[in-house]
Amino acid sequence: KPASSLLLSRYASLEGNILNLSIHNSRVNVAVFDLKGKRIFQNAYSSSTSLDLSETVRARGTYILRVTSGNAVLLSGKFGIVR
Repeated sequence: KPASSLLLSRYASLEGNILNLSIHNSRVNVAVFDLKGKRIFQNAYSSSTSLDLSETVRARGTYILRVTSGNAVLLSGKFGIVR
């Protein structure tokens, strides 16, 4: 796991493989894509939660994470899974 911690917005942060969502009175969509653009995970959340992306993504590699609320992008970037 990477040792870095990234706070990309006040609503979402990525620490290693753990995505932390702080949700208040809204609905947040989380999507994970492989590097070819194929969506491999998508779910909506309406309350604060932590999501272990290494459990969501089965294979080792680099993926693209996108967290949105309505038309607003809260977090978007690459992350890696190492097994």
